[in-house]
Amino acid sequence: MQQFGPLTNQILSRLASANRQHVTLNRQVVEDAFAQHFKLLGLTPLPVRWMDDAEVAYDRMSQVFWKAEQAATTAEEREEYDLYRTSFLYADVSMQAVAARLRAAQLSVLLDERLAALSALREQASRAYQPEKQKLAWPDFQFMKWGSSYQSGQWKTAFIGSWSMAEEEAATTAMLSKGRFREGLWATRCEVESAAWLALEAAYWLAAQALANSSSPIVEHCVAAHLPFLEAYEAGLWCFWVRRHEVVAVPRPTLHIHNNQLHCADGPAVSWPNGTKYYFWRGIHVPSEVIESPQSLTVAGIDAERNAKVRRVMVERFGQERYLVQSGALKVDDTDWGTLYRRPMEDEEDLVMIKVINSTPEPDGTFKDYFLRVPPHVQTAKEAVAWTFEESADDYAPSVQT
Repeated sequence: MQQFGPLTNQILSRLASANRQHVTLNRQVVEDAFAQHFKLLGLTPLPVRWMDDAEVAYDRMSQVFWKAEQAATTAEEREEYDLYRTSFLYADVSMQAVAARLRAAQLSVLLDERLAALSALREQASRAYQPEKQKLAWPDFQFMKWGSSYQSGQWKTAFIGSWSMAEEEAATTAMLSKGRFREGLWATRCEVESAAWLALEAAYWLAAQALANSSSPIVEHCVAAHLPFLEAYEAGLWCFWVRRHEVVAVPRPTLHIHNNQLHCADGPAVSWPNGTKYYFWRGIHVPSEVIESPQSLTVAGIDAERNAKVRRVMVERFGQERYLVQSGALKVDDTDWGTLYRRPMEDEEDLVMIKVINSTPEPDGTFKDYFLRVPPHVQTAKEAVAWTFEESADDYAPSVQT
């Protein structure tokens, strides 16, 4: 990461090393960071309203957006509101012009002056370092997709090391956990801002400046306006919305992340101090009992689960061998090579396993049975055993079976 400069590397390193399992919220530091951000944009700081968790915040803000949309009584007003909701996603839409029309119609939800100031600042910075900006193509804010102009694998690696997709998944889970005001959820998700993302944008502009090997006052101003969110993130800020009269802020949850996925084998993978929590197994959102009391799972309960990914986790927690036996799997082949079982699964591939006997005796002289999962295309016991040795049934002819 040397080519991106020491300041960029420092930001990326601080974000990557932030403790996600033990989060302490310092509200004063966060609120001071917001105040600094507003002043650098030439705006008066706003009070900060703290939500207990993201679920409460998304519910509140979806209601706000839903009411604003309902207030658009004419077709023209609704068209303006739809344009406003998509203004972040389409660069050819003039946010300032849309916001001005919405203000006149009293439909605007967010602080238009801040959106306009940030938009203008980013546009000027882009013009200053256009070639470098293309090399460091910024991913889509909502969907983490990289632009086609992306050229620097090193920047992408550094970026992903500082922001985990697991955090994006936690936010999405919180958003979808409330059933009210579904009509406003799309706008709420599009308009939410992340402290980590804004800190990463400071690193992005610093990297562009380092690649250009020159400094620009407007880029330095852009960096300064985003940099307060690095301290805010470290102090416990997760996401927020800047409304016309207040900032709605959400503290960072405790996150258990393994291999860039939300995962915890003995408790919630996402939790806030007020008790809101979500359970994940290798990136799959599952009911609490799958993690905390897998012994309570039943074959009937597993088969009743409609989500194939969740059902797959339930089978794993229940025990594949145990599920195979108790669910009445079909015995499709039984030879000296072993016994091949098949259990049809709804909306996913069949569960196919081969039961073999370990030729090495246990200390007490008995021989232990093993179940090995094999691909669903396997039809015979010999083919299944051969597959475990990465061979075809025709080529597999061991002198000694272990």
